[in-house]
Amino acid sequence: MVPREIVLLVDGSYSMGLSVGGRTPMEIARDFAARTARGMRFGDRLAIVLYGDRPRRYLEATAESGLVEEAAKNLVPLPEGSDLSAALAFAAAQVLPRLRPGPKEVFVLTDF
Repeated sequence: MVPREIVLLVDGSYSMGLSVGGRTPMEIARDFAARTARGMRFGDRLAIVLYGDRPRRYLEATAESGLVEEAAKNLVPLPEGSDLSAALAFAAAQVLPRLRPGPKEVFVLTDF
């Protein structure tokens, strides 16, 4: 099986910290990131970009699932809005070119 290159674009806007049905969207995003890390196979790599008004490289691509889980635990909403188009442009220009050739899996974790 071909190792996967996975990128999580996590919305870090203020609204991700607002409770919806007892949980915040950020808690749901953290859980998704942790589950994805636990599902990594040998050779898979995962990167995280946290974005608000601007994107931030949060975790470089790594095959260490424990690092991904730890980074996911520490994701917190930012006191700002959200610019998904800037995050997608950042991923295309700064993150995807650093990954191995071949298909990429990009997930956008947001509350809108």
